[in-house]
Amino acid sequence: AGDSGLQLSMYPRLSFLNPGSHADRRGATDSGTSFLAPLELVKDLGPVSLDIDAGHTFSGEAALRGWMAGVCLGRELHKGLEIDAEVHVTTSDNARASETILNFGTRIDLAKNMTLLAAVGRDMSDSLGPRTTLLTYLGLQVRL
Repeated sequence: AGDSGLQLSMYPRLSFLNPGSHADRRGATDSGTSFLAPLELVKDLGPVSLDIDAGHTFSGEAALRGWMAGVCLGRELHKGLEIDAEVHVTTSDNARASETILNFGTRIDLAKNMTLLAAVGRDMSDSLGPRTTLLTYLGLQVRL
């Protein structure tokens, strides 16, 4: 929240298994490499901001390819502190299976170009895999 114009960004993400890691066996990560290329639109709507993102995940493994989209409403409580609510959908490449997640989170500015992101949520529906009762996210956003 805070900027009145329409903002457009892209946040590419490359995911891969570290050589020698067994995180995929423990279910902590996928076994293959994937590249997510989403676009994000943000618009300040007075007391709340609207954030819409959508993109495609590319991978050599068919099971990792798919689409994603989300809608997030955020409210700035005071300068540098925002609370958010998000609905996020991930689908298989052919859109025959999907997962819908509901998240609640916060954004806390740590510095002019650095923001801490934290969220907690759960699956509302999931035909992609086993249903998850608790999802957590912690990230650091660095703006260049």
